Amino acid sequence: MFASCATKTDSNQIFQNENLIQNKAVVQGKLDNGIEYFVMKNSHPENRIELKLVVKAGSTLENDDQRGVAHLIEHMAFNGTEHFERNSLVDYFELIGMDFGAEVNAYTSFDETVYRLRVPADNPEMLKTALLVFRDWACAITFDQTELDKERGVVTEEWRLGRGLKGRISDAEIPFLLRDSRYASRLPIGTMDVIKNIPRERVLDFYKKWYRPEYMSVIVVGDADPSVLEKAVKETMQDIPSSKEELTHPVYNIPFQSEKDILVFKDKEQPYPLIQILSPDDIIPVKTTGQFRDSIIESIAISVFNERLASITATPDSPWLDAAAWNSGLTHFTSLKALGFVPKEDFFESSFSTILDEYEVLCRNGILENELKRAKNGLLSSAEQLWKNKDLIESEKFASSIADFVLTGTTFISTADKYQLYKKLVPGISIEEVNSYLRNFLPDRGTYLLAILPQDAKDIPDKKGIEEFWNNYQSTSITEKADFDSDRQICQRPQKNAKISATAKNAVLGTKEITLENGMKVILKPTKNNANKINIKAYKKGGLSLYEDEDYPSGDMASAYACYSGINDLSYPELMKVFSGKQIDVDFGINDYSTVFTAASSNEDSELVFQFFYQLMTNPRFTDEGWNTLYAQLSQMAASHGTRPEDSFNDKINELLYNSSLRKISCDNRFLSSLNRKTAEQIFRSSFSNAADFTFIITGDFNEKKIIDFSKAYLGNLPSKINEETSAVWREPDFPSAKPSAVVKKGLDQQSKVFIAFGTPVQKPETAEKMWEEKFIASQLGSYFQIKLREVIREDKSGSYGVSVRTELITNPECFFTAKVYFSCEPGREQELADEVIKQIKLLHEQTPDESYVTKLNESYRRNKEVNLKNDSYISSSLLNICVLKNAPETSLNDFDTLPAILSAEKLQQTAQKYLNTENYVTVILSPEK
Repeated sequence: MFASCATKTDSNQIFQNENLIQNKAVVQGKLDNGIEYFVMKNSHPENRIELKLVVKAGSTLENDDQRGVAHLIEHMAFNGTEHFERNSLVDYFELIGMDFGAEVNAYTSFDETVYRLRVPADNPEMLKTALLVFRDWACAITFDQTELDKERGVVTEEWRLGRGLKGRISDAEIPFLLRDSRYASRLPIGTMDVIKNIPRERVLDFYKKWYRPEYMSVIVVGDADPSVLEKAVKETMQDIPSSKEELTHPVYNIPFQSEKDILVFKDKEQPYPLIQILSPDDIIPVKTTGQFRDSIIESIAISVFNERLASITATPDSPWLDAAAWNSGLTHFTSLKALGFVPKEDFFESSFSTILDEYEVLCRNGILENELKRAKNGLLSSAEQLWKNKDLIESEKFASSIADFVLTGTTFISTADKYQLYKKLVPGISIEEVNSYLRNFLPDRGTYLLAILPQDAKDIPDKKGIEEFWNNYQSTSITEKADFDSDRQICQRPQKNAKISATAKNAVLGTKEITLENGMKVILKPTKNNANKINIKAYKKGGLSLYEDEDYPSGDMASAYACYSGINDLSYPELMKVFSGKQIDVDFGINDYSTVFTAASSNEDSELVFQFFYQLMTNPRFTDEGWNTLYAQLSQMAASHGTRPEDSFNDKINELLYNSSLRKISCDNRFLSSLNRKTAEQIFRSSFSNAADFTFIITGDFNEKKIIDFSKAYLGNLPSKINEETSAVWREPDFPSAKPSAVVKKGLDQQSKVFIAFGTPVQKPETAEKMWEEKFIASQLGSYFQIKLREVIREDKSGSYGVSVRTELITNPECFFTAKVYFSCEPGREQELADEVIKQIKLLHEQTPDESYVTKLNESYRRNKEVNLKNDSYISSSLLNICVLKNAPETSLNDFDTLPAILSAEKLQQTAQKYLNTENYVTVILSPEK
């Protein structure tokens, strides 16, 4: 009866204080032993179930003599439990097609340990087994002493991966930012003295004390009935014993500092200066409508600020190479609002004053109407796109949102509710509310300042000088920003629609191909993988292979030159504003053997994509501003090249593999001195001059009539030379003979890296089907060694945290096989472990592998293809291989069985014998200076 008396303000206040509604699709419960569970049906990806076990036990709960134990326990979970001996757990998941790392993994943080599994949904036993694994992780890890001692080495190698420059920066930043808190002395990786020496009993002490069912949550989201998921959780997890006695879970925080402070860190491997101004803040879990609204205001404010900074970055007069504002979490409940920049050489004070001026302008004058409009449009467009694809959101994202609710209390709302909130809240957000947030973004210009500097930085004052500038600089010229109307097209639509000279349908591929009168081909394949979204891939053979080595650097930078110059009458910053607030993303480049244009957009914004490509082909811009902006960035990159150990390592690899070819080197002084502005422009114009050379592949949820209409208007009116199709020219140097090797001694930390490469020319298969099969076998050979070297080098020898293996059969324009093995390790073990790689290759030459590896590879292939066929990028790449490059038959797109049928243990062995010559490979080792 009193509602009619409420004012509009009162109604808004009541609405903003409303609690958000938890997603009703989630079935939530608690077992008698205290374990919480959350189950939810979600059918994307199809035939998959995502599982998470959240344990509220992280590194902050460790005693002094246990630092690193929470993380060590996470590792030991994969090395033996009551029902899974030693490495049989990983073996099982690989045998059902799930990849270790991508779908079988875990992480440890300050406050939690989270385990993740993904299993197929077509076999109830797989779900049951996954939950049995969770049950064992919760209460029955065996901690076998032999496995524990091995895993100490693996954790040490994971720690070693985090060393080097980033480790030294972390060593300085952590005690500075986390001072006076438990977090400062409880990094999840721990201390290696503890990891190497802690007795098994102390590991068990932590496990028994803190792995308590009342601290655990099981999350299961996937393509199955919730009642089935709930029943499976109850049957498997309810026999975990309840805790015998209560234990209070301690809560830690980071006290905010009231005094301003500066950390100056200098290092000879730091390639450029990085300045960050920081202000700590509380993270408020989003539980009410008002808190949700506050998060929108923050998003808008930071988006507008970054748009302004990016507009400066994209000009030749910018004093910095990059600048940005952001807000990132330190812990679940503490964040750092930040403003950072990378000054150009000799522009420290100019960069600092400019970024303070920009912040002062925002604080005094506020944002502009069009800036607010673009930010709002972008949020509403993204929310609408998400809602339209509500049935295509991946289960992992929902599982992560539920985990966030468990750990922070942030309400997990449904996609539909989120969309309705955006529609209701965004229009009412005022400029003053955004301005208020910005004025409080960095109170008193922040609390902390981090200066991460090169050792020999000469243009930056000392700590006292930085502090004086930070505190005392006064902005003198605060001017109002000019507004910009971004509601405009890139160009006018051509007056005449071109004709279609040919149309063909392909029932096998489900495509329609049209050939426009200028010779350009457009392949259309409608899908329902992403509602209201289209994907475009335009491809032309040739690329930079059509030019001599000395022109390669200019051609390599030609697309960036065109990009920074803008399009039509729009500068690059103006073009970014046109794209801002819209669902559109474009990229283009001239590669070694192709010229490629890719784009993704909503249907509403798709005409802009066609306009953009039309302008690239008919009227590209090449301005002084564009070249000077690009050249300034490349100059700084070239000047800093060689400061990092990885620079010298990669240079040596390029020297041995490619004879330091200009086509392979990084951006160093030699690359920079080879740049020629006119050559870059000429190569770009030539690469984007002949429409008949391009094939457009368009996939997604599009209106065919509309897309064909755009194609006739924009693509069909492009200039062309129908009878002058280009082809790529093979430019790769011969693979070195014998076994060239080198050791590079660079780096301050005890951190080594090993690189091994094989390469050989291959006779090109006669048919597309044979090409498809050969590429598959070559790829699977790499996957086999990825598994084998993980078993041997990581698990048996504790030699590395992980080994990367990449094998590829290059088929355009010639056929060439490459294999590259890369891993990091402890100094002194480089040659031992490199020899082990060669030993495993020789073993495969001599004896066929166990059939279990073939099963793993084939199941992984099938399961990955199930998911990939719901991905438009995968489909367009497959169509490119089939229709343009002729690397696969038409049937290959939807074929699950042909390739697995040809893979065998003998085939793997024969392929290794054919391609991996253990008398001819390159080895490069990076070892520390001391």
